[in-house]
Amino acid sequence: MSKKILSIFKNLEQQVENIENTLFLITSEVNRFYLTDFSSSAGYLILTKSESYLVLDARYYVAALGKVDGVKVVLSKNFDETLLNITNKYGIRRVFVETNHVTLKLATKIKNTLLKAKNCSLTEDDSLDVALEKARAKKTKIELEKIKKAQLITHESFNRTLESVRPGLTELEIAKEFEFLAKKLGASSVSFESIVASGVNSSYPHSKISNRKIGKKDVILLDVGVNFEGYMSDMSRTVFIGEPNEKQKEVYKLVLEAQNLAFSKIKPGVKCCEIDNAVRNFIDATKYKGCFLHSTGHGVGLNIHEKPYISHNSEDVLEPGMIFTIEPGIYIEGEFGVRIEDMVLVTENGYENLTSTNKEIIVL
Repeated sequence: MSKKILSIFKNLEQQVENIENTLFLITSEVNRFYLTDFSSSAGYLILTKSESYLVLDARYYVAALGKVDGVKVVLSKNFDETLLNITNKYGIRRVFVETNHVTLKLATKIKNTLLKAKNCSLTEDDSLDVALEKARAKKTKIELEKIKKAQLITHESFNRTLESVRPGLTELEIAKEFEFLAKKLGASSVSFESIVASGVNSSYPHSKISNRKIGKKDVILLDVGVNFEGYMSDMSRTVFIGEPNEKQKEVYKLVLEAQNLAFSKIKPGVKCCEIDNAVRNFIDATKYKGCFLHSTGHGVGLNIHEKPYISHNSEDVLEPGMIFTIEPGIYIEGEFGVRIEDMVLVTENGYENLTSTNKEIIVL
């Protein structure tokens, strides 16, 4: 079996009894890719203590044969029959699924298939979800290299995009320029719909891109990222057309101080909620109390949002190998907003900032 699958079983053995008689069924595209490094829009990954199977249809079967290691690739026209055969072969008594991904329709289909098996049933336990989330939160060396590359592309594309930003351009035109440059530099796509929020739109944390034209004295909040070989990046910067006024400078300075405060808390063993609380308390102690409208950060990997979550109610604890954002912001309704976002890696003794983009006030 692959190292990642062995890691999943190590996590599962701490949660599930009689694992030798248990089958784990993975249906989500992202988790299949994580465990096999093979991308397919359809298919199933079946894990047992004895053997693992990647069940595919004819569209993907031949391609997978030469790419997937540590897993037996199976061509199947009838998944129900394949699941039943494997269940009976290994004397399976329980089947676990990803409760966060399986629809009611699919769960019903699996239950009906297992009625034909020998004393086997579908469990509603979320142990498989927990094991997968725990494993994915700590990045491997290869994953880290891809995320660093994604962030480097983001950095270079962002800087090149700024060279063309000027009054009269629309938010949409700026976003399209970033996407064009990112793909030119090797990105598969953007990792989420880019945010280019100008003027009053910057006071909305997740403003939708519009055809609003950039003005001569505008604030522009840019939140961008790319997908490189399946792995995501995320970064936010706030820039100014013309010299910012004193209030804008004050808010920018406070957001940067809040981010630095968060950095000072990052090390293994720290509760994620403690970082969020520190940042929130810092901002709420200023005249801008209540203007920090989202959590301090989130994990980034195969998904743009995953564990660990840097929020006030998070139960996650930092471990070496975790990658997440630190993105404090202050949003003043009807005026403007400022957000500064970097991605960081937890190391054995602290953290490494994966984002090298300038954080001094940028005036265009």
